[in-house]
Amino acid sequence: MGIRNQLLGMTFLFAVAGCSSIETETNADQKETKKEEPSAVVTKQEEEKDTPTDSYVKTDNSLEGIGYLMERELESKKKEQKETPDLIDAPVIAQMPELPRGCEVATLAMMLGQAGIEVSKMTLAEEVRKDPTPYSKKNGQVYFGNPNTGFVGNMYTFDKPGYGVYNEPIADLAREYLGERVINLSGNNFDAVLNQIDKGKPVWVVNTSLFKRLPESYWRTWNTPTGKVKITYKMHSVLITGYDEDYIYFNDALANQKNRKSSRNNFVAGWEQFGKQAVSYN
Repeated sequence: MGIRNQLLGMTFLFAVAGCSSIETETNADQKETKKEEPSAVVTKQEEEKDTPTDSYVKTDNSLEGIGYLMERELESKKKEQKETPDLIDAPVIAQMPELPRGCEVATLAMMLGQAGIEVSKMTLAEEVRKDPTPYSKKNGQVYFGNPNTGFVGNMYTFDKPGYGVYNEPIADLAREYLGERVINLSGNNFDAVLNQIDKGKPVWVVNTSLFKRLPESYWRTWNTPTGKVKITYKMHSVLITGYDEDYIYFNDALANQKNRKSSRNNFVAGWEQFGKQAVSYN
């Protein structure tokens, strides 16, 4: 094979379980099967062609012809590479081992830390509003707390029933530290989240633990003192730190990972399925 053909023939070469690393329910309720999604590996190949279709490609093995091919190849690679977006430098705070179900308060601690307020995840775990309704099951119906009211169940151990908390109690707790600077963006379109990121402000959100829309089979309905609520144990809270055309970047308290990334389309779909919950500050 000639040098020209060798150049033309070159080949370019955690789904996190959620707020709790072990998804558990009480032995009175049905246990979900934890599924890991393999990381997608994408390879790109250019097939070798006997005859170049580009009329400008030189067909000899001269240094001039080789240089031209290498220049075209370099330009092609540059087009494929995308610039890394500017990401917000928020601290990473691991929820484990103290808070198996504490992703929401650990994520809030990250947001407050980026705002210049140093407060521990354990302090926030004590301070966040709680719904003390005990877990029970009668006639096939589950009775438990409402995460819109306060944290449901036990945050500190898998040995007792527990779930999590939604945006309103988190926003109220954030106001204890940032006052009226706190804004609850819940219910708005994702553009409102992106606008905050453009301002250099990270955003606390709730998503599914797979960061994509879940089938209905993962969801169930509880009876609470304030009415029925639809929940899934595949729930997770993260802090968005950036975005580009293809990805959303975020700090993950369970993975203990800074600027983790996930497919933008999938991430937004999972976020919308959880009611578009988002909290930030000005």
